[in-house]
Amino acid sequence: MARIIHIEPTEAQWAAIDYIFEGLTPFIAAETDAHGEPTGTLFAQRIIGDQSVQEFRVQADGQYSYDELNDLHQGWTRYDVDGYVSVGGLGSDQEHAS
Repeated sequence: MARIIHIEPTEAQWAAIDYIFEGLTPFIAAETDAHGEPTGTLFAQRIIGDQSVQEFRVQADGQYSYDELNDLHQGWTRYDVDGYVSVGGLGSDQEHAS
C-alpha cells in the first residue's frame, strides 16, 4: 500500500530550515511513529561533499539537533542547535542504518 504524507512545516520549522540551508531546498521528510503516523518532527538532510553529511531533526517549535558523519566508517556525532556535542550520537554507520 502506497502512502503519501503531505508535509506542512510550521513557521518556526520553516525559519529553522531557511537558516540551516541558507534558502536552498533540502530533502525533507516527515518522521513517523511505529504506526506510520506523522510525529510533527521533520527530517532534513544536507550533503556537503563526497564524505560530509548532516541529518537534521526539526521540532515543531523550530528547535533542532543534527547528526554529522565523521567521515566514512568513522561513525556519527550528534549536535544540538548551538553546536554542543551530545552524548548518544549515532556511534557507527551500522547503528545509523538500523
